[in-house]
Amino acid sequence: MFTKENFEVRIVKCLYPWDRAEWKVMDYGLEPGLEILFEMATLLVGDEEVGIAAIAGGSASGKTTGVSKKLRDEFAPSSAILSIDDYLIGKRLMALNSVPNFDHPKAYDMKLIAQHLANLTQGQPVMKPIYSFKTGERVGQEQFLPCKLIIPEGLFAIHDDLMEFTRVRVFVQIGTHGRLIRRIVRDVDRTDMTPAQILDYFASVVQPMHEKWVEKQTKNAHIIIQNEYQPDIEAERAGLSEVQLKFRVKFDPETLRRIGGERLGAIRQRDTYFNPFDRDLSRTGESLRIREELGSRSITYKGPRKLGSDYRERQKIEFEINAKTMRNFIAIYGKQVKVIEKLRVLYHLDGLIFSVDKVISIKNGARTNLGTFVEIRAMKKGTVEPQIAEVLARLGLDPANGIQEAYVEMG
Repeated sequence: MFTKENFEVRIVKCLYPWDRAEWKVMDYGLEPGLEILFEMATLLVGDEEVGIAAIAGGSASGKTTGVSKKLRDEFAPSSAILSIDDYLIGKRLMALNSVPNFDHPKAYDMKLIAQHLANLTQGQPVMKPIYSFKTGERVGQEQFLPCKLIIPEGLFAIHDDLMEFTRVRVFVQIGTHGRLIRRIVRDVDRTDMTPAQILDYFASVVQPMHEKWVEKQTKNAHIIIQNEYQPDIEAERAGLSEVQLKFRVKFDPETLRRIGGERLGAIRQRDTYFNPFDRDLSRTGESLRIREELGSRSITYKGPRKLGSDYRERQKIEFEINAKTMRNFIAIYGKQVKVIEKLRVLYHLDGLIFSVDKVISIKNGARTNLGTFVEIRAMKKGTVEPQIAEVLARLGLDPANGIQEAYVEMG
């Protein structure tokens, strides 16, 4: 006969085949973690008419696409995902009940979730609410039928209030850097927020709530699955691809004028590069910086360099931020690793923008003069390499002598 106690014992044996007696939540990588999860779910569906395997985790941790959907597909067609997000109470009720934000447990109707799980385990269909991220309110309801394996997934899927009904419990873990980049890319399409608003909300609300409420659920998990951001694959979702090449050479402005180069102006830029608290982005080929120029600030994320190209091609996200957002971001993200200062003179030639840069690198207070460079860049829309090659020929520069290193990688 099935009981919670004997099922827990069988899970322990599944996790610890060497007959380990004590209970300890263990971390697994994505693929090993999924294998263990499938084993636990197999035990579950063999014991109950309707089994509940819950997947929780931080925002943009991959709990939906990385874990929940794979679990559903493994046990299809007798499985279904129950999104905890649909049980958000909405902006109006949050205001009436003084709920501070959407990442607080009180933003969810935990009693209704628990009641629906109870009904489903008894084989009874429920009328599940439908929540809209565009409006911030529920927009209706739909019937949700019981099946062999039901997978509640969301920020608080393994919350204390739901422990009675969740037989298998998983927490999906990821670092702050990966959750931030995934969240920006995802929510631009899913919500009506701008990238700057997404970053500000993440820094001021999502991360503090993650640390205070979401991550504490790991104590309820049977296993933790690490679903770390994969920059070589996921950076492609950024949507913009930038092509660059630079040369260590100094041009006389008169020479540039004679070949048709139009001087657009000069600007001083200060680029501050950061690493997350838990990793070194240079090891993955990524970079994240805040640029300050003319009293404005922008944040730029770049993915790893694409291999096999004569030019430096990287995926890119870039948008302006204000001083408050900058402070909030720095507080939750990590540490400063280097500053690059540039006096940049911009020119236009044959439809492309290039610059003549005088560059200083600052690390641990020490200033290093990197020299003067010509840098040519373009946003890749179709094939821009022939256009770049033509401009380089006009400038008398051989692409074979180009430098693909970013300024932050020098010195």
